[in-house]
Amino acid sequence: MNSESGSAGTGLSVPMEDLYEVAVAQLDCSRATFSGFRVGAALLSGGQIFPGCNVENSSYGLTLCAERSAVMHWASAGSPGVPEAIAVVARNSHGEVVTAMPCGACRQVLSDLPDSRKLQVYTGEGDGITMTLLEELLPHAFGPADLDTGGGTD
Repeated sequence: MNSESGSAGTGLSVPMEDLYEVAVAQLDCSRATFSGFRVGAALLSGGQIFPGCNVENSSYGLTLCAERSAVMHWASAGSPGVPEAIAVVARNSHGEVVTAMPCGACRQVLSDLPDSRKLQVYTGEGDGITMTLLEELLPHAFGPADLDTGGGTD
């Protein structure tokens, strides 16, 4: 799917271009000290855009991906609305914009969002922006419904 003008073709509450612009702006906020691979993300929920960027750590396992950063931003704002879409943009160490799909850990975190099967994931750049539903990226996901929590709490 190529980028479409406005929100009419995507069914989003905010134009996809606005979501993408926020993700691109997050590339400059990224802390990619070690890899030089910068990633920006923007999560759309409740008509609001929640930005995120990757933050690397010298203990690589503690690195936070841009997608999870955006989800944490949404959660710290009170988890408003039901997430509709996330845009993900990356720039390699040579400064070139490249396509980067969410990693496995990010796919799992995204799958725990409300109504996540319908979450639209936008990747790419320019006329090459594509949309994939999260359920296509993580079929048969393990999620809250698989836990016998007896109701649990958030």
